[in-house]
Amino acid sequence: MRIGLLLAASTLLLASCGAETYTSIREDVSFVATVNQLEPSMTFFNDDLHAVATWAFDEAYSGATLVDNDTIALYGMGVPFVALYHVSTGELQTKLETGVGVTNVIAGDDELYVANKEQNTVSAFSFSGEQLRDVVVGNYPLSMAYADDTLYVLNFKSDYLSVIEAKTFHEVAQWQIPRSSNGIVVNEETNTLWIGGHGDHTSNDQVLVIDRKTGSIKQTLQAPQMPVALAQHDDEISVISHGSNTLHRFTKDGKAIDTLEIGANPFSVAYFNDAIVTAGYDDHTLYVVDGEQVRAYDTGEGPFQLVIRE
Repeated sequence: MRIGLLLAASTLLLASCGAETYTSIREDVSFVATVNQLEPSMTFFNDDLHAVATWAFDEAYSGATLVDNDTIALYGMGVPFVALYHVSTGELQTKLETGVGVTNVIAGDDELYVANKEQNTVSAFSFSGEQLRDVVVGNYPLSMAYADDTLYVLNFKSDYLSVIEAKTFHEVAQWQIPRSSNGIVVNEETNTLWIGGHGDHTSNDQVLVIDRKTGSIKQTLQAPQMPVALAQHDDEISVISHGSNTLHRFTKDGKAIDTLEIGANPFSVAYFNDAIVTAGYDDHTLYVVDGEQVRAYDTGEGPFQLVIRE
């Protein structure tokens, strides 16, 4: 009887360990990965856009962040922790005990920053998983960006963004922006923030260009409808508007380059090997825009976010 119980316990232990191990990807392999929400998973594509791995999750992970070249942080609003996985082994490294409500995770120089909508806080963690400090921000912190020891936090249900000094973790400024703002990049060439958003009660069609010194609006760019994600590469910035299924490209000084209708309900945009990549949430497709050529690849269901390693 004891032997039977011991074997049963060993089987359960092995099964639970196996559930936390995914297909490994060598460190020298570049990839673009889709984070799929409707069937929690990640689909990894290599340089040749071949699907080389799929990580199927038991937890309801809805977001992922590349922490360093071999570590991915996985999180979800209903998951009470952030899990750090080694990409080269597919094994769990550590868990950050955050509580439920995590909306975003980004990496700074030597820390992770975790936004939590239930606590209305941003917390700093070491890469080894130790919680270092936190700060109270506005209602529903969501999009974040980091540059020059400064953290910028868009509070989705407040009418301001929080400017946080990373070393002291004090909120040093609040800059007025529209409610439901979402999507941010730091344009270091012009020392500005580019901010998108859904719109509060009415659809938003604009990207705001904000001076990083003063918080004042320098430009308003048209990018209908609901520009919710932005990415930059070399001398351009791309914006995806999920309300109109449109990709907008701008120069870094705000001049419109072109637009392209693409995908079904896209929520993300990035650059991979000099091409623009986006994903259609409703058509479960990864799109790669390389000059005049657009290629499409099947993903898991509901690709919501992109993770790039080059």
